[in-house]
Amino acid sequence: MKNVIIFGAAGFIGTNLTKHFLENGDKVLAFDNFSTSDPLNISQFDNYLLDNQFYFVQADIVNNISTINEYIKYFYFNEQVDE
Repeated sequence: MKNVIIFGAAGFIGTNLTKHFLENGDKVLAFDNFSTSDPLNISQFDNYLLDNQFYFVQADIVNNISTINEYIKYFYFNEQVDE
């Protein structure tokens, strides 16, 4: 199992990448600000939210880089401790 971070997760490429990794049993931390994508694209992953396999953050990486860094640290280090 891998930890995967995807930026632009609600777009065409991001949605397909997210689906691929989740179906392979990986954990995904996904970011999107929905500037060019649809929030409904993320709703297909709701069942993975319940399993703590999928985490989504609505954020613009340009304006929130320090917040995003905190999410990444939390996601990465919590998984390292559990392994």
